[in-house]
Amino acid sequence: MSIILNKLKTDFFSNVNLELKSNEKIAIVGQNGSGKTTLLRTILGLNKSKGDINIFGENLKSKDDFKKIYSKIGYLFQDSDDSFIASSVIDEVAFNLYNQNDDYENSYKKAEELLEEFGISNLKDKLPIKLSGGEKRIVAICACLIHNPNILFLDEPTNHLDKDMELILEKKLKEYEGNIILIAHNIDFAKKIVDKFYKLEAIGLTEIEI
Repeated sequence: MSIILNKLKTDFFSNVNLELKSNEKIAIVGQNGSGKTTLLRTILGLNKSKGDINIFGENLKSKDDFKKIYSKIGYLFQDSDDSFIASSVIDEVAFNLYNQNDDYENSYKKAEELLEEFGISNLKDKLPIKLSGGEKRIVAICACLIHNPNILFLDEPTNHLDKDMELILEKKLKEYEGNIILIAHNIDFAKKIVDKFYKLEAIGLTEIEI
């Protein structure tokens, strides 16, 4: 499994060329407004672009092409509220798995276990949009992890998290076997997770040392 971007262009940047090998984990940094979130959304077909996007050996062009890969990815939005669709935390976390395998009992069992691992079982019946910023972040992260995706796209995952929750997330991401593309403002956290850093600018994406 790999991700290949070739001459990807948007209104924010040009000529983004990138290839990730199997299980490789990278962080993307850049100034505010450089297009980091736009890059993730473009890779996932949520924004229009010019260029080639190849994931799982498939050249993705149409909306239907991108829909075929959604079951294999986990996407953490920059704003947690943008991902919420359910009326309770447990429903929100279980949804991605239940939607794929139609196994209600197993999906909710896995969701319960994941909430317990992050220490938020007490929130399971709460309305996600009524939670604190840190609680929302962890619920959204759990919803990304529940179906064990092949690739994680994480847009500033430590936003609103305290140090204890960061440590739990660090452990989970270190254990994760798959590709990660991480938009990072928290450089110290990213250093513990990723293999490489890239900087996004108007001229493109460049590997850097941090």
